[in-house]
Parts: sequence; C-alpha cells; structure tokens
Amino acid sequence: MNTKFIKDIQYYKFSLYGFFKNLKFFEPFFILFLIEKGLLYWQIGVLYSIR
Repeated sequence: MNTKFIKDIQYYKFSLYGFFKNLKFFEPFFILFLIEKGLLYWQIGVLYSIR
C-alpha cells in the first residue's frame, strides 16, 4: 500500500521555530549601542561575563 504523508503548515512552523529559537540577532546591535553610549570594550566584556 502506497500512502503519502502530507505535512501541514504546522510542521514547517515548528521546524522554523526550532531553528530560530536560539539565534541571537540582537547582540551585535546591542554591542554597537553600548559603544555608542561611551562604554569601552573591556567594560562591555565585564558586563557580558557577569551576565
């Protein structure tokens, strides 16, 4: 018997969620924001290490 499984849209949404959930797109912009506010690189590093 040859049956085809039709994947609905929820399957693709779940797959995309699994791929994108751990990506952090905001961090480079946050570092640029902190540099623009006058923080030095070592100060930003200390903030990240505390976090």
